[in-house]
Amino acid sequence: MKIHSTIIMVSLLFILSIFSPTNGPLLAQANTSLVAIPPAINNTTCGTPYLHDYYLATNEDYAAKERSIEEDYLAFLDSGGLAQRQNATTCRYTVPVVVHIVHDPSTPYGFLENLTDFFVQNKIQALNNGFRHTSGQSFNNPYSGADVGVDFCLAQRDPFGNATTGIIYHADSDLTYDYLGSNLKPTFHWNTLEYLNIYVVKDITDASAYTTLAGNHGLANDGVVLEYDVNEASWVHEVGHYLNLRHTFHPYSTPSTCTQNTNCTTQGDRVCDTPPHSVGGCDFTNSCSNDVDDTDIRNPYRPTWMGGMGDQFDLPENYMSYYNFDCRAAFTQGQADRMLSALLGTRASLLESQACVPVTASTEAGIYSLPTPVLCGNNYQPIIAIKNYGSSTITNLTILLELDGITQYNHNWLGNIPPGQITSIGLPEIFLSTGQHCFYANLSNVNGASSDAFAGNNFQCLDFETIAPTTQFPDCADMEAIALPTNWMPVYQNNSINLGITSIGSSCSDGLISARHNSLRYTDLGDQVDFSPNTTYYYKSVDLSSFGTATFTFDVAYYHSSNPAIGNTTLDISVSSDCGFSYTSVYNKSAYNLHTYTGGTVYNNAWNPISCSDWRTETLNLDAFAGNTEVVIRMEIQLPTGNSQYLYLDNMCVDGVAGPVFTGTPVRFKVFLEGAYTGLNAMNSSLYNANLLPGNQPYQQAPWHYYGTEFLNTLPLDAVDWVLVEARDFFHNELDRKAAILLKDGSIMDVSGTDGVVFQNLVDGGQYYYVIRHRNHLDIIGSALLPANNTVPHDFSSAANILNGYTQLKWDNGVYLMRAGDVDGNGVFTQVDFNQYSNQSAGVNSYFAGDINLDGSVTIGDFNLYKQNASVIGVNEIRY
Repeated sequence: MKIHSTIIMVSLLFILSIFSPTNGPLLAQANTSLVAIPPAINNTTCGTPYLHDYYLATNEDYAAKERSIEEDYLAFLDSGGLAQRQNATTCRYTVPVVVHIVHDPSTPYGFLENLTDFFVQNKIQALNNGFRHTSGQSFNNPYSGADVGVDFCLAQRDPFGNATTGIIYHADSDLTYDYLGSNLKPTFHWNTLEYLNIYVVKDITDASAYTTLAGNHGLANDGVVLEYDVNEASWVHEVGHYLNLRHTFHPYSTPSTCTQNTNCTTQGDRVCDTPPHSVGGCDFTNSCSNDVDDTDIRNPYRPTWMGGMGDQFDLPENYMSYYNFDCRAAFTQGQADRMLSALLGTRASLLESQACVPVTASTEAGIYSLPTPVLCGNNYQPIIAIKNYGSSTITNLTILLELDGITQYNHNWLGNIPPGQITSIGLPEIFLSTGQHCFYANLSNVNGASSDAFAGNNFQCLDFETIAPTTQFPDCADMEAIALPTNWMPVYQNNSINLGITSIGSSCSDGLISARHNSLRYTDLGDQVDFSPNTTYYYKSVDLSSFGTATFTFDVAYYHSSNPAIGNTTLDISVSSDCGFSYTSVYNKSAYNLHTYTGGTVYNNAWNPISCSDWRTETLNLDAFAGNTEVVIRMEIQLPTGNSQYLYLDNMCVDGVAGPVFTGTPVRFKVFLEGAYTGLNAMNSSLYNANLLPGNQPYQQAPWHYYGTEFLNTLPLDAVDWVLVEARDFFHNELDRKAAILLKDGSIMDVSGTDGVVFQNLVDGGQYYYVIRHRNHLDIIGSALLPANNTVPHDFSSAANILNGYTQLKWDNGVYLMRAGDVDGNGVFTQVDFNQYSNQSAGVNSYFAGDINLDGSVTIGDFNLYKQNASVIGVNEIRY
């Protein structure tokens, strides 16, 4: 019984971007189409043919692809498809599967649609049993009961190469109530070129399951959708559709008419050994007598006088029929051929996927992320984050870099990436012209090996655009040209939702036109279009090198509805001083903080500003970014699941005043690490001397999760190690943090070469709390607010200057040291630290967390340092 019904349009609506390939493993594409299902179809109906017919009728590209697939199928049969199937039963073909459990947040695990892992695993086993025909059951029809030769495995790797169970849970109160053409699949899919995506939901309007056929391969909307309570035969049935099978009574919507059968390869279900039928039930009947109409040798049911079997009973056991579920138990040999034709042809990329390769390799690297897609300037140094997915430390690899299809170089990298860690690698500079570019990177020769265990994450592509920085100020966009400003670059996560020009509700200060973001995701008639989350970005690059102070002003109009069904739009504005590598938020408002309307209550209807009082001018201080040549302003508009009121913007203006250039605020420190301390206010630089100290900051991984891009091609001779330094306000809110180099004399050097850590968000003379963190020493925090841009270093080797310093620091002949041995960096010395040390014990010549004395090896000397500090607990302010 249906417990929810979504209202869908009787008329057919448009499909957006249905044939655009995915840009990455996890990027959801827009598909806001709705498909009308005849109301007479009951709740046990498969919706696949209606979706397929709709695509054929509305998209010529899809229809052309369908014709090509059918031509390939006939060629497959002519070239020995039977031999391919017989070979498959020996060698077998494996298809990776990811099952998305889309459940209501209020549904407990193991109830209704929130299926357990065990339940899903059993369904996949049943799917395999059906395709293998493990029952061995025989039938009256000699062609029924084929082993298709295809196995399905729950993915063991996600699209980035991380270990996974292949079962992913999504809490979503809207999308668990599905309908044909919804945004369910584009919202949650994994790369459909490499995974069969199966979605389990609570309810599908007017159907119990549906699937896209092979013509959708590689698209965001490709995959199988099932109500949670369908039986195992339905799982097999829908995956049969996924591999391009039709219903045995195709093309009719219900099995009440005998399909034409003068050519069994192009009519009906296009499989010759499934005789036409028109009734249901588990009894053996012969509902259609036209089995013999096709006299070609391909039809096994041609007349007996022509060597055929003649007219035959129906196949109640066939998975693709509408017979009762309890009698569906087999595919035919011809259906196996048709499925293999699709799998070895259109869907062949599934067989190249390495998603079923276990994450157990010793040597395995993958590209974790590529550079930001918004860049400025012409001389660009790419920074690529590499993750070690294997069990051995990675010390060398080669990175191939291509730009717009042209090889730039092969970069041979040397360094250290411990297992499970991520390192950002700075590559040699390349020249970029203004405009669109395609960036491609590929890893090889990891630790000298010709290949690693999982090649699927060894390469990534990225399309991006370089923006010519604005140099003429004031730079303002008032929309009066009836167009969006050309010097703002939009990036939409959902192509159906974006900024448009409107004369409704224009700002009163400059004219009739403003920009309206379509946050209210309804058409003018109130029809449901899209209920997926959405984020839109707008980028602008400016050259503030001549300014001492700078501002960004804009007008905004927004109404926060009191209707709980209407969500809240969030407007976040952040600024980057390093050409888009990292951002600092300077404005973040939503709900009543973003609300500008001063009139009465507007509960349901779309709100539009009608007077000056409905608008608010916002002025943002950009002084901290003045003096920089590559400043990027990012406006991020976030929409919730559901819909929100329109958001209006106008008069976006960047300006500044010439004056002293802001280059950042340095803070100087003195601090010593117990593990590296040699006495007499000095530490060793053994890691540097052994060429083991990485040029990239090492704090990307847990527990720090700091993704700053600090790196040095040439480290200073007296470098000891990297540290992570935080600055906090009076309430201990983090204002800024930065990785820097600790030197032998206890001073800390910024990667710019400045004495001290240079922060961008502090004020000269301002008072702050500072935290010093190290990857295997106990972190410390100052006991008092201390000034920025200090001439005399803050002495963190004095216990009086550290919060609870006499317990947090280690005394050594008048000098207090950061305690050694917090190997996992969480602020507490426990057995976990010892276990991590033990796992790396006897390791040599590498950059280990367990190398507590920082000499490049993990030995008993490191254990002795840990043992002296065992059970020490850091203050609350520094613990993760």
